[in-house]
Order: sequence, then C-alpha cells, then structure tokens
Amino acid sequence: MSDKVILMGFMGCGKSTIGKLLAKRLNYQFIDLDDEIELAAATTISKIFESKGEAYFRKLETKVLKSTLNNKGKIVLALGGGTPCFNNNLQVVGKYTSFYIKCGVDVLTKRLVKEKAHRPIIASKKPHELKKFISAKLSDRRKYYTQASHVIVGAKPIKTIINRLVHLIT
Repeated sequence: MSDKVILMGFMGCGKSTIGKLLAKRLNYQFIDLDDEIELAAATTISKIFESKGEAYFRKLETKVLKSTLNNKGKIVLALGGGTPCFNNNLQVVGKYTSFYIKCGVDVLTKRLVKEKAHRPIIASKKPHELKKFISAKLSDRRKYYTQASHVIVGAKPIKTIINRLVHLIT
C-alpha cells in the first residue's frame, strides 16, 4: 500500500472533500497543497497571484509539492487544479499512487457556480462564461490529468468513490 496518495483534477471535482474522507478511512493525514503553499508564503494564493504573478506562484507550488512529498509520512494530498500542468510536476507525482477525479463540464459548472466567491479565477465570470471557461481549461488540462495512475468518476456518490479508492489503494 502506498504511503502517499495524490488526488488531481479540475477545481470543484471534489479533491478536498474526497481527500479528507479517504485520509480518515486510511488513517492518513490529509493535506491540501494550496493550504501548504499559503503557509509557506504566509499569505493567500490570491495575493501571491496579485503581487508576484503566476510564474512565481508556479515555482513556489513545485517547491512546496516536492517538500510535502519528501517530508510527510502517510498522506492523502489534494493538488491544486493546475499543479499537474506545470514545471514537470507530473514527474514528481508519477512516483506515487495518483487519481484523477474526473467530472464533466456540466457537473463542474453546477458546483462552481455556487463557489465563485471563494475562487478568484472565476469570481467575476457570468454563468455562460463560466461554462465556456471550464470547458476550455478542462480540454487543455485533460492530457495531464489522464496521466494519473487511475481515473475515478467524481460525479458518483461519495461513499462509492471512497470505497473504490480504498479498493485500488489496498
């Protein structure tokens, strides 16, 4: 059984929700990479983007990803939606058991409409713009996400997803 389990997928696919429940079931620690980045930077991701830009953020993200995987014991790690797409992060992730939590554009749009205020990248988008944005980004990122060890459908009941993940991990 792998001592590191990595969840990847588009924002809103359920990485954090699934990750917390999976970690509890496996008796692992749950870590959200975005939280670790904010701790390392002593500020929010939004403020990092505003003040230092995406290139700086992506370098920091890679550094924190490597550090987290090297310095933590048994963990379930939820990546940021873009993490697998930059700085050869997939090579780092590829050393561990990883899962792409796959959701379609309609499911993601429905979930993210409710969370817009908490997600700076989509906060100002109108519903029709949001769907178009998700569709384009998902299309760009799919080639990275599908390189995970396993693909899990994220639009199923949470209990079903957790049971499937546990079965694949153990």
